[in-house]
Amino acid sequence: INTLFQDFESFFNSTKRNFLRDHQKDSDDDTEGILVFQEFKFWLKNWEELLSKDEGGVLQLTFDFYHIFICRSFISEYLDQMEDFPLFLSYTLNTMRKHSFALLKSFLKLPPFLIRGAPILTSHQLLYACLALYDYLHWFDHSDRQKVLNICTRVYWHLNNIGEKMNEATDNVGKIIKSLID
Repeated sequence: INTLFQDFESFFNSTKRNFLRDHQKDSDDDTEGILVFQEFKFWLKNWEELLSKDEGGVLQLTFDFYHIFICRSFISEYLDQMEDFPLFLSYTLNTMRKHSFALLKSFLKLPPFLIRGAPILTSHQLLYACLALYDYLHWFDHSDRQKVLNICTRVYWHLNNIGEKMNEATDNVGKIIKSLID
């Protein structure tokens, strides 16, 4: 990840170039696709055994988080260039949305004792996924907007229902998510 961000513009251009090469037909029918970063495919293959032993799901959450982070960075830094390639923009947005939902759904599956003891990074990733969805909420169709509101509400209630031993970080994340929903 550090290597990708050391020359992020080059990574963006390479990703766009590879995407355009692989999708030479400018078919707008296939707008539900997602971007596949070769660096991450390589990482998944090399660390498959470690991922299978990660009971808290921290590695999978981080995997989804970096997809969200990269796609959101693409959109925020290179939107002018992406608007010339609507299919690439659509794939980027779908990738961000799908990994945000994956991260939030994985989080919802965690039992309360893992959430209470979760590293602060997990809380930051959770919040970032919610913010990414809300920042681009107006770009989604009506059913996806409703799904965003529903899953973020479920995350808030999951945090809220953990119980009396809720830590301050979890409480703060819950309050921020609630303010987004409101």
